[in-house]
Formats: sequence, structure tokens, C-alpha cells
Amino acid sequence: NVFGICGVNLKIWSEIIPEINKDNVDSLYGGYLVLNHLLAKHNGNEFKALAEFKGSVTNFKPVYKVLEIKKRIEL
Repeated sequence: NVFGICGVNLKIWSEIIPEINKDNVDSLYGGYLVLNHLLAKHNGNEFKALAEFKGSVTNFKPVYKVLEIKKRIEL
């Protein structure tokens, strides 16, 4: 039930974010919408937002990896 490049679940997220639909759920835009929602929920805390997005409860390696890639891109 998870679709696309970002792994966004249409059933869950379309109920929370009206802009997500079957046409954009499997796109980077769908992931962008979910991440923006989570950033707002966690008051801009990237670590917490990414942890929830990635489903990280105890294994935070994926979160650290994303933050490292972001740091490299920003250079």
C-alpha cells in the first residue's frame, strides 16, 4: 500500500493532506507534501520529521544518512 519513490501511503496521507491523490502520491511532490506536514508537526525539527517519515523508532541510521546527504548537497 506504499507507493512511489518516496514510499507514501495513499490511504493514510490522503486523509491528512488533501493535496495528495492517486496522481501524485508516487512522486517526489507527494514526499515533499508529507515531509512539509511532518516538519510543521515537529516545529521544524528535521530529525524528528525525518524519523517519522522513515518510520525510524530505534534505528536512526536512515535519518542520519538523509541529513548527511542534505549537508553535502548544501555545500
